Amino acid sequence: MICQYLMHGAVSDGWEATYFSTDGLGADIGQQMNSIGLDLPSDADQDRLSVRPIHKASPREDAGAPIDESAAEIESLPQICRLVVVDDITRTAMLSEPREITGFFSRFQRLCSVGRAFVVVSQSAAFEPSLLSRLHQLCNSHLSMPNDSVRGRLVSRLSATNLNNVEKA
Repeated sequence: MICQYLMHGAVSDGWEATYFSTDGLGADIGQQMNSIGLDLPSDADQDRLSVRPIHKASPREDAGAPIDESAAEIESLPQICRLVVVDDITRTAMLSEPREITGFFSRFQRLCSVGRAFVVVSQSAAFEPSLLSRLHQLCNSHLSMPNDSVRGRLVSRLSATNLNNVEKA
């Protein structure tokens, strides 16, 4: 749901945005936003918001690394696209080598320096702890949504460990 809020804010402010999805629901992003009360401007679907599928990794693939293919496609987006949301690289990350994953995030770090913003969604379990620590250093911000039990009820909380290159004490 956080991705929908970010996409809505970007498009409403006149930004071009691209949403990459592996779950097959990406084409319905506008409907998802509408269902939670985030109405897009009428011209946004065609002019400022594009949705693309992201390559799903398969353990039997012998071709180039799927995560590298995805990064190359994202790099080739027009310069006017200022927000890129990649939802969800968990499976791809689990099947990729640590150096490929580090390269994926390094490419985004370079693109951020020229005015693009990236949101990459993944489950933390997809990364080894040492790799996850290195990825935190590459990212300007890192948010996580752990599930906790409060009075016997399961709740999700938003935890910010790094915001705008400042680590939480």
